Amino acid sequence: METLEPSIPLRMRIAPYKNSIFVGVLALLLVMVFVIKLGNKTHKNEADFVSATNAFVKWEQVLDTNNDELRNLATIMKKHPELKAEYEAKLAQDFIAMQESNKAREFGSSVIQRTNQPYYSDYAKASLLVSEGKFLEALEQALYLKKQMLEDEAFWTKSQGVKNYGSGLFAFNLMRIATLYQELGMKDRELEAWSELKAFAGWNGAQKDVRIKQEGFQSLLNHFTVQDMTLLDYISAREAELTR
Repeated sequence: METLEPSIPLRMRIAPYKNSIFVGVLALLLVMVFVIKLGNKTHKNEADFVSATNAFVKWEQVLDTNNDELRNLATIMKKHPELKAEYEAKLAQDFIAMQESNKAREFGSSVIQRTNQPYYSDYAKASLLVSEGKFLEALEQALYLKKQMLEDEAFWTKSQGVKNYGSGLFAFNLMRIATLYQELGMKDRELEAWSELKAFAGWNGAQKDVRIKQEGFQSLLNHFTVQDMTLLDYISAREAELTR
């Protein structure tokens, strides 16, 4: 992984165009925080909330596992467990990006236990597998998750009226499948996965499955737009490389 200046935001430092395997795991923050916040909207202690925010922001500038700001944040979360829902997913996200698998699992496991959302928990568990370099196992889980979601009519009925619920998870999981195929050197499967992602998103015409809302795929595009480069640019570049 490239060494970059700590002042550059985390998302920019691990942009999908520079380290493609992380394209499939960076959604942990977006997906898990979204689910957690459904049942966690307020904080009782505003001063500690501000202190926790400041500690986290300062820590993200250095991303050091042995850092005073990280310890400060841990102390505040211990004092106010309600803050864990706000920061544990973010910490797991950052440690995944830093390839600190033990730390990622420490915080990610806590997030998974708290969500009580099976598909989202499955996605997060696969994120931890990726952080540990278990790419084939993560791919198998991602493929099984896709199959489960497509066959679950009740899940898509439940998602009606809730922005990004379900469609965001499905979109990010498709992205993970493509990038894991890429990491494993399975070129034909990777090409098929990019084509499938575009088909479900409706980027090449009619959407493949009308149950799956466009908002989730728009979130995917927004999440992986880096300066003037978009996810569609990245997919086009991969397709060109794979069809040479």
